Amino acid sequence: MHAGICSSALGLEDGKIRYGQLTSSTHRENNPADAGRLNIVPNVLIMEPGWSPLPGDPHPYLQVDLLEPTWVSGVVTQGSERMWGYLSKYRLAFALVQSHFTDYTETGERGSPAKVFEVRMVGRTPVTRWLGRLVRARYLRIIPVEFRHTFYLRAEILGCKGGKSSEISRQKSGANILKWKSLCLFCALKLVLL
Repeated sequence: MHAGICSSALGLEDGKIRYGQLTSSTHRENNPADAGRLNIVPNVLIMEPGWSPLPGDPHPYLQVDLLEPTWVSGVVTQGSERMWGYLSKYRLAFALVQSHFTDYTETGERGSPAKVFEVRMVGRTPVTRWLGRLVRARYLRIIPVEFRHTFYLRAEILGCKGGKSSEISRQKSGANILKWKSLCLFCALKLVLL
């Protein structure tokens, strides 16, 4: 799990990811891809917050274009107030080039089965699912696998901008060294005071 150095919100909730960077396979009239932002509150009272695909969509997905290769470490999903519909399972697909998506797998090896994330998004409580490894991608798709009735999906992508994975590892090990130095300094001060 990559909670830590590479776990910042990448911009769905705060709008850093702009209109047009979110697309989808299909959407209901009042629930386009851009409505799929974490904690979004619609400015129209009759509109339910979140992206919702058309009922007949055989392969629904919500897609985020991060505009540049970005490290992804997790996904936060959120439902809506309507209790009769919810998403219960989804998988993720990533691409550096829009037409070459690869399913997220736990091992990262080609031919491995796609990882299916289980989540019961009922109500507005956000649910975070961390990836077992960092994935570098420009495009990310959240692909509903199992759901009940009509569902409304809001999401945030977690990760970090940056170079190669070795740079992220150096940052991570540097942070750990700093933690240990602080801990050792605290221990030394405690010994001096005794």
